[in-house]
Amino acid sequence: MNAVVTGGASGIGAAVAARIVAQGGNVLVADLREPASGLPYVRTDVTDPAQVQAAFDEAEQRFGSVDRAVLSAGLATTMGRTPETVDLEVWQTLLGVNVGGIIHGVRAATPAIRRAGGGGIVALASLAGLTPAVGDPLYSTTKFAVVGLVRTLGPQLAGEGITINAVCPGFVDTPMVDPLREAFSANGFPLIPVATVVDTILGALDPSGGSGECWLIQPGHAPAPYRFRGVPGAVAGGDAALPVPPAATEVTV
Repeated sequence: MNAVVTGGASGIGAAVAARIVAQGGNVLVADLREPASGLPYVRTDVTDPAQVQAAFDEAEQRFGSVDRAVLSAGLATTMGRTPETVDLEVWQTLLGVNVGGIIHGVRAATPAIRRAGGGGIVALASLAGLTPAVGDPLYSTTKFAVVGLVRTLGPQLAGEGITINAVCPGFVDTPMVDPLREAFSANGFPLIPVATVVDTILGALDPSGGSGECWLIQPGHAPAPYRFRGVPGAVAGGDAALPVPPAATEVTV
């Protein structure tokens, strides 16, 4: 396994990178900070597509190929803010990292994995991308966008031997939850161990599995793909659902 991990210098990304290396794989970390682990590293602002592409190019040159990508760079900077109250610069940064960073990562990863003969991509989303995070609607917006991207791309890439999935944990025991840690503890609310998220990410990276899935992780439940309710098909003059015209689903690459 030859992987690029964005946001791999800390938190979940660092844990994923360490696990891949422990299992005999190669990892290049793409992050603004250099990892303490000493793993190969390219300083990367994920909001800049050129920098993301440079990280994948470096990994491909160093390892010979790239067949896995874990897109875990993310921010949570808008708690308690709404479109009315958020500073626009803060919102643009959040959008650039949480959505743009995933799009740029997929854009760079897909051709590299295609050249490798197939593989897997995992985007780190959130429970807030499956159900509204009432206290942080802007963060939730970015994670819903990631879920939508993954679900839509999944069927398109699967035919090429490339899977793309999202992992959607609730509150994970990382420094990101530190501002709420005392409240969780006082109320006996369990946090998700980082190892559980790492296990799920590595499982979702397996190209022999599903694609376009969003793996829900909540305390007390085994991680599993979220079961979305189906949307009714179009009906005209009868009860049978109509298929979408083929021309509407054609994709030009």
